[in-house]
Amino acid sequence: MVAIVFKPRNMRSMLVGSLMIAAGGCFFTEVVNEAPVAGIRVITNAQYIGETMVFDATKTVDDVKTQLTCEWTAWRCEGDAPQCSSLVDTMLGDIDDRFEVLIEGHERIEVQLRVTDELGATRLQPDLLSIDVQNRAPEVSLQVTGDKEGSTNAYILHRPINLVIDLDGGELGTDADGDEVTYTWTLFPPPNSDVTTRGFEAVGDEGYILTPDVSGAWGVELVAEDQFGGRASVRRDMFVGPDAPPCLQALDPIPDPFGFYLVESSDGPRSFSVLSVLDVLDPFPGPVADDPAIGESTFRWFLKEPGASTFVEIDGYTQESYAVDPLAYEPGDRLELRVEVADRVRGPERELGCADNARTCELVAGSMCYQRQTWGVQIQ
Repeated sequence: MVAIVFKPRNMRSMLVGSLMIAAGGCFFTEVVNEAPVAGIRVITNAQYIGETMVFDATKTVDDVKTQLTCEWTAWRCEGDAPQCSSLVDTMLGDIDDRFEVLIEGHERIEVQLRVTDELGATRLQPDLLSIDVQNRAPEVSLQVTGDKEGSTNAYILHRPINLVIDLDGGELGTDADGDEVTYTWTLFPPPNSDVTTRGFEAVGDEGYILTPDVSGAWGVELVAEDQFGGRASVRRDMFVGPDAPPCLQALDPIPDPFGFYLVESSDGPRSFSVLSVLDVLDPFPGPVADDPAIGESTFRWFLKEPGASTFVEIDGYTQESYAVDPLAYEPGDRLELRVEVADRVRGPERELGCADNARTCELVAGSMCYQRQTWGVQIQ
């Protein structure tokens, strides 16, 4: 709320003289013209830089009802100085004329009104009108972008997270008042994070790139302050988790976990293919756009020949499809063809622990995200 204060000032007393003349035993009194009482009406109660205060003098009282002339004066007052010496504007007009003052800085504004009637009697507004200009605090918003796992909505471990000041069409380093704004960034890492292995680097003046070194809850706070005590802050909390394993999403033909797919000898080689893999960083097919951060899933193929008890990897074969030639087998032969998918993450945690004879396998039990699928094939 804007503060409007009327400040008392030393008023010159008006002398109303009565001249009494004695003549023939009678007394006559001469009435002296009384100066009007100046009164300011606030029409627009502005309070911020860039806004306009509007006044008129319609609260002025004049018992004689003469034609009045209004003289307006506005000053800008620096700090707490009792006297304001920086003239902002002046105006002469009638009591209905509006006096407008544009607020251009944080300094206090004082307005004075002098009213003069047509007989020359004049009087100042009894109290100066004092307006304290209000400061608008900076507004700040933060954009957070990065690679996220769709199933958990977590940002991916060791992948960059972009933290950028959202200017929303504004200008970096200033606020609505045009004040200079400074920004302070504070990172809140998990307790087991190491400053030597995580990344938190400034990108120009507008943001930071965070590269998390451990899974868990991360946070960042951005504070914006101007030189007049205005302050705004925003905090973003992020959960970081490991890169989830890839999921075999679409295959042709669709594997039957219990049955066998018939291949006619007369039909020639039959291809068994992976059509798509779901993975944030290593999908298949790979990205259409040229993005060096995105890779592509890789495949391993295994074959259990008729009469064999174990699967044997097809050495060096990593394509997305494999063709079974029925002419290489006898009618009635049964074999099993297996494909397994992997992304860029390697290590014991990505080793499939399912039994060799299990047709499907998933690293996360119950996730329905399979890293192994198997076709049963019967030669007809």
